[in-house]
Amino acid sequence: MLVINPSPNVSPYCYSLLHVEPYSSCSFKCTYCFARWYRGEVLQQQREVIDLFEKVSKQMRIKDLKPFAFRLSSFVDPFQPIEHSFKLSRKVMKIALNYKVPLIINTKAVGYDKDLLENLASKELAVLQVSLSVIGEKLSSLLEPNAPKPIERLDYAEKIEAPKILRLQPLIPGVSEIEEIVEQAKAAGFRHVIAEVLRDDEKNMQIYRRISKDFPELEVYNPSVEVGKVLRPKAEFRLKIYEEVKRKAEKVGLDFSVCKEPFFDLNTKNCCGMHYLDCAIRITLKELKEGNFKNFVYGDELKKYPKAIGKGLRWHEKVLMKVAQEKFKISV
Repeated sequence: MLVINPSPNVSPYCYSLLHVEPYSSCSFKCTYCFARWYRGEVLQQQREVIDLFEKVSKQMRIKDLKPFAFRLSSFVDPFQPIEHSFKLSRKVMKIALNYKVPLIINTKAVGYDKDLLENLASKELAVLQVSLSVIGEKLSSLLEPNAPKPIERLDYAEKIEAPKILRLQPLIPGVSEIEEIVEQAKAAGFRHVIAEVLRDDEKNMQIYRRISKDFPELEVYNPSVEVGKVLRPKAEFRLKIYEEVKRKAEKVGLDFSVCKEPFFDLNTKNCCGMHYLDCAIRITLKELKEGNFKNFVYGDELKKYPKAIGKGLRWHEKVLMKVAQEKFKISV
């Protein structure tokens, strides 16, 4: 429940594999949302997940283990309208504060608890990530009609005293207004941009082509090994567009990184923003390629962690090692 499922597309690249999903689905229902393939349709509270998070947090504290950071959350928006009634995300944040467990908070919402978030951030226990794919109101109303307007997200985040990262996710080729998004993020006090190019099914590709004549033709996209008929751009196309975003980010003084990609040389900082947090960090393909394991938690050290997270993290490491050997020819 607390560990993202291992896969060759995630395990070699991602530092943040732990998550707390307070709700079972998301009322924002954005057109492009990748998480729709992984979660249920019925929007319900997931109190058992929060209870398990509290149990694991307490165990790490008792054992005096450096805690891994958890995502709040990865499959749903933690501050969607249902949060106003049940406040489960707020409960997660209070647990994290109590047991000193860092959170990577990712949202499209506004109106979340500013004081609690700033309290966490002041103790190196929170990073705020705000997701944008487009910034124009017309495009937003087409692709994410139930979410707050992009400018509202940036305006609210501007008031927050915390490390702030702009997630350009998904970056929709020919649709996302990259330069304007980056400039607005800088103006709102963001420090960092994370980019991840769109992956979606063929049906939705027709939507993006109707929106923009610059959306790439189908031959640019390949079936993903991740989920059935999902399409993802070819590596050379992804690299080219990431290089463009990095140039624009650096031009205005923002750090840049890619998400779940092998293009490590593009990253100017840790891709998840963990350099802002006091947390344990797993190894990825980057560390294997560089031979640098200092200050990382791996191997037998993972066995010290509660089974609810340690077992899953060890499985991710096995997938990482297999990919490193078979695809990248790295001896491990």
